[in-house]
Amino acid sequence: SNKLENELGTNRKLADSDGDGLSDSEEYNLYKTNPLAPDSDGEGLSDGEEIKKYKTNAYKSDSDGDGISDALEVQKFQTDPNKADSDGDGLSDNDEIVTHKTNPLKADSDGDGLSDGDEVNKFKSNPLAMDSDGDGLMDGDEAKKYNTSLLKPDTDGDGLTDKQEVLEYKTNPSNADSDTGTVPDGVEVKRGTNPLDANDDLETEEKIKGAVGTEIVLEGIVFDTGSAKIKAASQETLDKVAKTLLENPEISVEVQGHTDSKGSRASNLKLSQSRAESVCKYLQDKGIDASRMVAKGMGPDRPVASNDTAEGRQQNRRITFTRTK
Repeated sequence: SNKLENELGTNRKLADSDGDGLSDSEEYNLYKTNPLAPDSDGEGLSDGEEIKKYKTNAYKSDSDGDGISDALEVQKFQTDPNKADSDGDGLSDNDEIVTHKTNPLKADSDGDGLSDGDEVNKFKSNPLAMDSDGDGLMDGDEAKKYNTSLLKPDTDGDGLTDKQEVLEYKTNPSNADSDTGTVPDGVEVKRGTNPLDANDDLETEEKIKGAVGTEIVLEGIVFDTGSAKIKAASQETLDKVAKTLLENPEISVEVQGHTDSKGSRASNLKLSQSRAESVCKYLQDKGIDASRMVAKGMGPDRPVASNDTAEGRQQNRRITFTRTK
């Protein structure tokens, strides 16, 4: 009525005194906004825009309570002024924009497979870095695929990065000693033993001092092709064996020679016997009493791998020690 308009101070000749897109009647009776102020909550959007276009609260500057005014959300950040967390990642728009500098319109700002909210709240990783610890694995893969730490490049502290373990050596990045043989994976890789084979964890001299009947492969014993002549590269290993036997005079051993299946069995038996004898002779020259050693040629009779491949044949050509006393 004209009387009420006079009381309110609105213009009786204009249906919309403040020109905000809402009639004075709508403002006063329906929306409870100020018919004399085009922007009742003073945040930068007209009452008409808030109510008709954005469906926001015209008398509340921050409709969703996320800490950012409705005007900034629609005009600057393009976020949803009616949702405190526009991208549904678990972080409010304000936290993303002000605190974490992440994208409030993208649930996974760095594209690593984890939502920004999970990175910040659950894993404490960097939502702006795909690989928070710089180990070469994406945070998402570490969390979901490998169960490794997103903040430590070497989760188990074995001297190998998580990436080296899972992609290069196929070891367990959460277990410092994947083969449970007492030597950490990193140490094995550095010294050239297999971190997935517990049998090679102990050094040769420790194995020789093991239980009677225990057979060990002497890694690094090589001969000239088709010959029993020991190559110089074998010296380091054999010298360790000699030192152990000298320090432990109670130990006696059987030295066994093994070959692959190429050639006749008779020739392989002869060659394996000669190689076993060459090892015994080397140790004898280092001061080991001959009575403590027995040479035995096994030929091709005890393969440990297939003779159908070069790799398998290489494994079958070996010298083993068995403690007999």
